Amino acid sequence: MIHRVTILFMTLAILGSAEALTRYVSAHANGYAPHHGVIGGYDGGHSYHARAVVDGKWVPGKAGAYPNGLLVKAGIPYGGAEHRMQNYEILTSTTTHRYQKMKTGDRPPVNGIVGGYDGGQSYFAKGVIHGHTIPGKAGTDSHGNLVGACFAWGGKEYRINNFWVLLHN
Repeated sequence: MIHRVTILFMTLAILGSAEALTRYVSAHANGYAPHHGVIGGYDGGHSYHARAVVDGKWVPGKAGAYPNGLLVKAGIPYGGAEHRMQNYEILTSTTTHRYQKMKTGDRPPVNGIVGGYDGGQSYFAKGVIHGHTIPGKAGTDSHGNLVGACFAWGGKEYRINNFWVLLHN
């Protein structure tokens, strides 16, 4: 029994440490990305994991940067469209992170990074849209199962069934 309790506390301490090193930093178009911004893809420049308030909810998406480092408006997938947001937050982390391959219907990983709420918890995700790996969101249904991942691209919201969820390492 002592070993199980010790392992539980060690696991909580490790997860708690990773979560403590992950935070959101305010950002805006034409500003620069914060130090330690978590990059989720590349589309002519780095694409960061970002989130913004849409319809009163924090929703994960992407914030791209020009090659000179200046940020563009965030692209937030919501309601079938890409919402371009001037002000948003970028996920930052001073620890390493990794991704887990997931598909529609899977249970979210215990150490998945939740970035908002869109009918259920929304996790930071990345996927391939038109040959580009970009950040987005992986939502859950009322039973807690993943319902696919959504990505903002070209003014639209794209949903895919195979994607990666960002994890606390």
